[in-house]
Amino acid sequence: MDITEMQDQVRKFDLKHKWDKDEPTQIALHAVEELGELARELLKEEGYKKGQASKTEISSELMDLLYLILKLANKYNISIDSEWRKTIERYAKKYG
Repeated sequence: MDITEMQDQVRKFDLKHKWDKDEPTQIALHAVEELGELARELLKEEGYKKGQASKTEISSELMDLLYLILKLANKYNISIDSEWRKTIERYAKKYG
């Protein structure tokens, strides 16, 4: 599955569950929450926090974060595929 298909899948899932009405700030804050959950797992892995890090949990949090990024892009009708290409070109020019 490519990123465009993933973005469309998020759009359809959100419509089905009536999540397409979420405000951009709500989506962004939810993404921050998921990033915090990912950070907690990484801190466990590095031994900074107690507990055993789980690759399954890290994967789950990354996917939650990706879902929300795709959802936010949908909110603004941003094509992740085309914007990614522009970003990589910009990085190549800037960093070589």
